[in-house]
Amino acid sequence: MSAKMTEKKGDVLHILRDTLRFHKEMGIAEYPDSQNIQNFLNATNSPGGRSPSETLAKDGENGKNSVTFDTLEEEIYACTLCQLSTNSPGRVSGKGKSGCRLMIVGDYSHQSGSYSKEILFGREEDAMLWKMMTAIGLGPETVYVTNSLKCCPDDPKIIDGKCEERCFSFLAREIGAVNPEIICTMGEMPVRGIMGKKDPLARLRGHFSSYRYQSGKDVPVMPTFHPRFLLKHQEMKKATWNDLQAIMRRLDAS
Repeated sequence: MSAKMTEKKGDVLHILRDTLRFHKEMGIAEYPDSQNIQNFLNATNSPGGRSPSETLAKDGENGKNSVTFDTLEEEIYACTLCQLSTNSPGRVSGKGKSGCRLMIVGDYSHQSGSYSKEILFGREEDAMLWKMMTAIGLGPETVYVTNSLKCCPDDPKIIDGKCEERCFSFLAREIGAVNPEIICTMGEMPVRGIMGKKDPLARLRGHFSSYRYQSGKDVPVMPTFHPRFLLKHQEMKKATWNDLQAIMRRLDAS
């Protein structure tokens, strides 16, 4: 395929994604089935003739996901759906692989000074996170870490509901791709997105809830405090430790 054809194909896919997102915001949830739509879906260049979203979901269940994670990362870096796209030094996608037993979801990557896509929550926050994981016997090979927001905000104060809402489509597909046994949300933002709750985190933490895939499958969710919060409030480390132990007991029992 020539470079020009590849570029045109990318433009068409970008327009199609934007159109579908616009329809979603307008409340259009489904389309009438027709032979033309079936022909379009069957003609896709995705592996096995599946649409990109189907590929992501199905590969996540089977643990085969190297290509679809790359595709998701490309879409994240091309996104212009909210104000963070022009008020961010860079973007950070999730780190880990499909089939990780535990998926941790924070809010955003907080960076000051030089930007690095390897920083997940923040330099000090990442150090604390992995100490926490080591304490419960888990390492990078069994833990997938990501954020609700993929952009690193210059100023966290500009984050609004639209930023969270429009980035959730990436997170939902990411969860389907990883297919974890348990999700641990750290901070209030992922609780709002994944659990759909606006209750104070202090009230929700310590109790398992659930997230439902589009297929109808449920995955347990444990909300707890974010390392950024714990760095400022050392007294809450014990509560977080109790939450992590509950996660480990659930994993050991499965």
